[in-house]
Parts: sequence; structure tokens; C-alpha cells
Amino acid sequence: MRSICWGCLLLLLPLFGTTQTESTISQEDRLYGLAQFWHGTKINFAFFEQVPDLDWDSLYRANIPKVMAAESDFAYARILQNMCAQLQDGHTRVYFPRHIGKKWSGVPLSTQLIEGKVYVTEVLNDTLLEMGIKPGMEITHIDQMAVHDYAAEYVEPYCFASTPQDLVVQTYEHKLLRGFKGQSITLGLQERSGAAQTLTFDRGYIYERGWSPVMSLEMLDGNIAHLTVSRFWGDDFQPAVDSLMPLVKGASGLVIDIRSNSGGNSDNSAYLLSHFSSKSFRTSNWSTPTYNAAYASWEMEQEWHAEEGYRVKPKRGKAKFKGPVVTLIGPKTYSAAEDFCSYYRQADIGPMMGAKTAGSTGNPIGVQLLDQMWAQVCTKKDVFHDGTEFVGYGVPPDMEVVQSAADFWEGKDTVLEEARQYLLKQ
Repeated sequence: MRSICWGCLLLLLPLFGTTQTESTISQEDRLYGLAQFWHGTKINFAFFEQVPDLDWDSLYRANIPKVMAAESDFAYARILQNMCAQLQDGHTRVYFPRHIGKKWSGVPLSTQLIEGKVYVTEVLNDTLLEMGIKPGMEITHIDQMAVHDYAAEYVEPYCFASTPQDLVVQTYEHKLLRGFKGQSITLGLQERSGAAQTLTFDRGYIYERGWSPVMSLEMLDGNIAHLTVSRFWGDDFQPAVDSLMPLVKGASGLVIDIRSNSGGNSDNSAYLLSHFSSKSFRTSNWSTPTYNAAYASWEMEQEWHAEEGYRVKPKRGKAKFKGPVVTLIGPKTYSAAEDFCSYYRQADIGPMMGAKTAGSTGNPIGVQLLDQMWAQVCTKKDVFHDGTEFVGYGVPPDMEVVQSAADFWEGKDTVLEEARQYLLKQ
């Protein structure tokens, strides 16, 4: 069970300034919000069986005095977020109150954990580039703490993740450098040569990243098409598939890359796969908890509502690709992208290569805690059509390949190159 050192949090409060110490939520409202989260989770959460050692009622009771003693709105929100983290589900989350969330900021750097070390993978602001931060640098310290100690103390306890691999991504890529706008952060950085430096700057730099295109296509050496699918949502998804399929058709082999796919609409993932599959496949089976008051009065076990996935027929026509296919997956393959993996495995059109997926999908319900504070709770349990569970585990690849630090330094994508070589042999 993940927990937090509350004494350490209180020691940090003076460092973060008045924003982190402001207190505008009454004690009554804080207790009400805690109760709303406890109750909304108790009746809706679909994965209590995956946390058998968690006593949800006892955790609620234990957090009452913490909420009453919280010295700020930020500390209150962190208590609920840590409580939520005990559920170990990436689709169940507690958000900051609006007045805190709008001040919570990232840093224009992308980071990744590779072979146990945290590297800068992208710099998204010219000022930071001019300061000397560049891709390939290792982050060794944050605010004078060893990077892993900092992550364990101030980041991981508040991360909502379904699996160990999902937790690594949430901790070291999505949340590691976040804090209040204007709050300074000090990074210890080391180059490959061993040269080290320490840089301090304030959070809140403006940077424009924007959304990646829903999908993109590039041709690799050997006439191998590399189709990167960044998400499965958006009205432009199916038109994008239709426009790119004629370009894919002439390739000798195809790599479908969903390693960084954040999910979306599972119907779109089925639509994409129907262009490659030669046989019908079924979408995921699902179930959801229900509550029957009469059953409760008779001390009968509550039942679940369950439905079988629907059948998807393969596309017919000129745009259909019939060559060898490899799909790339990893710990950032999430939600509807994992549904795609379920369908892909049934379609039997080629191996999945890379690393285990995040192991988190489902349909969350919104729970209003306070006027400007919300949570979401996962209500739906999805499994492969054959009953295989992947939420809480991840979808394993058929061929495991991970990015090496040596290749990262050279700017080489280990997994993509392995897939290209595989297709050239087919």
C-alpha cells in the first residue's frame, strides 16, 4: 500500500509559498468531500478484488482526522489523492480543486526512466535550451534530493496507476517535475561525459506543445511503413484512417505504433484493425457492479451486470493491407489502445513487440466532491473476449524489446528498429 510521510509534507510547505498554504475550504466541506469520494467509490468501483488487502471503510475512517487537521486546501487535496492512490487504478482519480489546479504547472521538459536513470528526452522552451539543458542529460537530483528519493517522497504517493509499469510512467514522465507556477525547481544534471551542473529556474514557462496528429505515416528503409497512432479519439480519426490506407497499401511491411497512445474510443480502435484483419473478431467483454437494495436487506450477494463484446467484420476492398504487420506496445499504451491489443490478438495478423502495456482501461463516472472539486471512479471491468484479464496486469508483448540507454544516447529507437528488421525477414 502506498503512503505518505505527512510530517515531510508539512516541512515542505514554507518552501512553496502562500499558494500552497492558502485555506479557503471549510472543515465541514472538507469532510463532505471526503465522504462523497468514499461513497462514490464504494458503490461504483469495479476493481476492489484487485486490492484485497485494502479496507476501504477503515481507510475512510483513518482519513477523517487527517482531513480535519489539514492546514491548507493543498494538503487536503493531497490526502484525498493519496487515499485514491491506494485503489491502484489509473482510471480512478481525484483532481485538485479548481483554484489550485489552475496554478499547478509542469516544466517544459520531457523525461523518461531508462535502465534505472531519468533522462531529459525533449526540451520545449528556448530559454531552458540557452541555460544549457538539452536532450540526453540525466537528471540526478531535484531540489538537492536524489531523483529517486524525491520521486518516492513527493510524487509517487499521489499517482493513480494500475500496474508497476504504469506507475513508473506516471511518476517519472507525467508528474515528476510538476508544482506551483512561479515555484523554483533545482535540477542536478549530468552529461554523458560525466560533466555535471546544477540549474535553478521557476515553473510556469509558457510552451506550446499542442496535440500530436491523430496518426502519422513515414516510410522506413526497406519500404517498411511506420504508422504511428497517437490516440483513438476525435471526429477526424476514421477519416484519417481512410486517407492513409491507400498510402500504406504499397509497403512491403507495416509497423503499427501505439506505444504512446493515450486511448479514446474503442470503436475507433476496432475500425482501424478492421483494415488489417482477414477474419472477424470480437470487442472486449465487460461487466459493472450493480446495487440491489432488496438483496442487501436479505444479506444476499450483489450481482454484476455483464455483456459480451460485439463482432467486427474485416473491411473489404482495395485499401486493405495484406502484408506482414507488427504492432509496437509499451507502458504508455493505455485504455482504448489496450482494447486494440485485445482485438489484434484475436485477429492473429502479426506479433506485438515491445513491453507490457499500462493495464488500465474502463469507463469512469464523475463524482462531484465540492463545488469546484471532482473525482472520477472506474465503473467498468473489461476483459479479453476469451476472459483474459489485462486491467491491473498489462497486455504482454509476443516479443519483448525495450529501449536501451546506449541506443538512446545515439538517438536510435531500439524497438522500432527491431520491428523493421523482423519485417524485412518475412
